[in-house]
Order: sequence, then C-alpha cells, then structure tokens
Amino acid sequence: MVVHTAFIAARGAHAVLVGEGEPSIDNWTFQLYYKVTSAILLTSAILISLNQFFGDPIQCDLPMGGVSQDTLKSYCWMYSTFTIPSEFQGSCARKAEKNEYGDEVFNSFYQWVSLCLVGQAILFFAPRALWISLEGGLMKHLAKDATGKVVEDAEKKRDNLITTFNRHLHNKYDRYFTSFIGCEVLNLVILISQVFLTDRFLGHTFLYYGPSVWLYYSSPPEENKLAGRYNPMCEAFPRVASCTFYQYGAAGGQSSLNALCILALNVIIDKIYLLLWWWYLLLLVCGVIRLVERLLQLTFRSFRFWMMTLRMHRYFKDSEDTEYLKEYLKNCSKGDWFVLYQMSKNMNRRLFFMFLTTLAKSPTLQMRNVIPQIQVINAFKSSTKRKENGVSSPTWKVNIAKKVENAPSAPEVIQLYETETKKKSDEPEKEECTRRKKNGECDSDEDDSDGGKFRIRNKRGFSDADKKREND
Repeated sequence: MVVHTAFIAARGAHAVLVGEGEPSIDNWTFQLYYKVTSAILLTSAILISLNQFFGDPIQCDLPMGGVSQDTLKSYCWMYSTFTIPSEFQGSCARKAEKNEYGDEVFNSFYQWVSLCLVGQAILFFAPRALWISLEGGLMKHLAKDATGKVVEDAEKKRDNLITTFNRHLHNKYDRYFTSFIGCEVLNLVILISQVFLTDRFLGHTFLYYGPSVWLYYSSPPEENKLAGRYNPMCEAFPRVASCTFYQYGAAGGQSSLNALCILALNVIIDKIYLLLWWWYLLLLVCGVIRLVERLLQLTFRSFRFWMMTLRMHRYFKDSEDTEYLKEYLKNCSKGDWFVLYQMSKNMNRRLFFMFLTTLAKSPTLQMRNVIPQIQVINAFKSSTKRKENGVSSPTWKVNIAKKVENAPSAPEVIQLYETETKKKSDEPEKEECTRRKKNGECDSDEDDSDGGKFRIRNKRGFSDADKKREND
C-alpha cells in the first residue's frame, strides 16, 4: 500500500514537471536524467518520509528502565551513535576500525535524507528547465497539425514548412544546437557533483559503495573474514546503534543510561542508495557516449547524414533522390541539420520525407552559392561593353574581369539564364541593323563568325571594294 501510494505520488509529480502530450525537444539520454532519475529520487524520498514520519523508524531497549520509551526513542533518533563496542556479537553493526574521518558517526543527518533526495531531483531537472526556455517552442510550432498518422493537406503543409525554413531558420540556428549540447554537458556536470556531494553527506562511504557491496556478497564468508572485510551496507547504514542517555538523579548528580537501538529505516535506505549508485554509473556511461556522439556530429558531415539515414531508413532506401538528400545534408549547417533531425522525431514520417526531399531538390542553396559568381560575370560584361563604347572601366572592374577567367562555370540553371539574357540583349541590335540595311547604311561582317559585330557605312555610299563584294 505504501509503495503504491508512493508510485502514484511520483507519477503525479512527474506529470506536473515534465508534461504530457508535448513534442519531443530532447533525446532518450536527456530524458534519463530529468525523467527517470527525478522519478526515482522523488519516489525514494516519499517512501522514506512515509516510513519516517508515519512509521516507527527506531526502536530502543533500556534494560534498567528509568526513562519513558517515547522520550528515549526521540532522543536516540536525533543523537544516537553508530559505534558499537568491538565485543558486540550482533549482526549489521558498524565494526570498522577508526579511520581518518573519526570513530563516532552520528545518526542525526539521516533526518535529512528525504529532503536531500528531493533537492537532488530538482537539480537533475534544472537542465530540462533551462533547455525549455532556450528552445522557445520551436518544435511545437513546426510540428503543429503534422504529428498524426494521417495529415490533411500534406502538400500545403509541406510548402509552408519550406517557406518557413528558408526564410526564418536557414543558417540561423547554430546557437540552437550549441545550447542543447551545453545542456547535455550540464547534465553530466550535475551528475558528477551529486556523486561527490552524496559521498560527503554519507560520511565518505558512497564513492565505492556499489563495488564494495558486490565484492562482499560475491565472496564466501571465510574469505571476507580472512580479509577483514565488513559488510559495507552495515558500515554505511548500520541497523544497530548505541545510544547514551544522560539524566540527573534525585541527589542532583548526573547519571548515564546506555541503550541499544534498532534503526529499521536503514533497511530501506541502504537499498535505495545501492540502487542510486548503479543508476548513477549508468547515467555516467550514457552521458559520456552521448558527448562522443556530439563530437562526431560536429566533426564529420558523413556521420550526420548517416544518423538521418538511420532514422529515415525506410524512406531513404527506396528513394530515387538519395543523392540530392546526401548532398544537402552534408552541405547544410550544423544548426540546420539539428533542426531537421528534431523535426523528424515529431512530425509524420511521410510528410517529413516529402518536406526534406523538396527542400534538398530546391535550387535555393545552389543559387545562394553561385551568387558571387553571377556578380563577377555581370561585372565582366559591363566592363566589356564599356570598352566597346570607348569608355574606360574602373580599376576594380578590370581586376574582376581578370579573375573571372579562372572562375568556375555556373550551374545549368544559371547558364540557361545567361543564354536567355543574351538573346534578349541581341534583339535591339538586330532591329537597329535591319533598319540601317533598309537605308543602305550597314552590312553584316562576313568575317565575323558569331554575327555580333557590325560595320557602319558612310552615308555617302559604298566604297569600290564594297561594291565589288556586293556584285560578287
């Protein structure tokens, strides 16, 4: 009943903190930190609190009497020590020799275990809260009405997404990706700090708690006895403690009463911290692997394409536009790739594939790459026309004209545009030449192979050589 109540309370707290039905703005590693870890810590805190405040966490025995049981239990819960005389033959008492941290360990800090666990849960949720504020609801906006299995007006939504991406997102969200990586690093920093703080809180018994318990229980009792190895769970969380109660007698003198106490709450606490130790180790491994993955994403373009292929493999393997997708995903910025990858996790897969294919095949990126080449070509043409008209070109245009010879050729789209422009620019010259032919003022130069040069005749008539060529 207590466990069921604790589970319901933790689930409610999780729903309030995390939310339900929201788009995914992170990954499963991130969720291990703020979802699963926070849920484990909150459940543990509730479970300990229920046993501490509504149960009986300590039982004390005073053979000679002299003080009420309630008074003795309250006093020993706050001030009892874990030190038991070496001749004590009972089980699960702290028996280790005096070390650098002192021999007496007091039990008073165990009153703060539940509050400590709640504080840890809040700290593990902090990177999530920071990322929500930095993300700004971008995925919720992009994936609006596009998450279901069936999407109405898919082509219209695709076109709207392309317009939004090219106008507002393209090459503007590198900081978005960097901020997310920073939150992932913050998760790892908080984890490591919590391990050392917990070790300090438990009297320096937590750092090697997990492997020590494993070694003790995996070894036979004879080996543990010969090695002088004690149960690490009893050393960190002893279930038997000694309590010395002081009082004044009838004559006014002080007398001491020594009681033996059973700490039943430690039966739960030692298991909780054992679970936390191994869970923290798993989080550490997952966090390090995730950071290595981020490093590969930032370094290698092919790795980013491979990750998108892995996610959309069902559509990529049958697509005829794989080369377009590969070229686009390798050449786009890191921020664009991350936004697209996040969209693939929140949108309908087919709609996202339509959007990505159209985006990859659109000439927007290609056009932006050749704009400098177009400007150089236009400058060269302008300088050439000025030379034909006898007007000297500025120095900077002459330099550009020299450099344009080594410039790479424009794509087919640009070449087609060049051809059409040339045709349109030649039409006025041809009309002028036709008009002059009628008036007998010009003739096309037969020696000019491209037909682009025209010879201006004297209005007084043709020369003898010209007439001879005309008769021929």
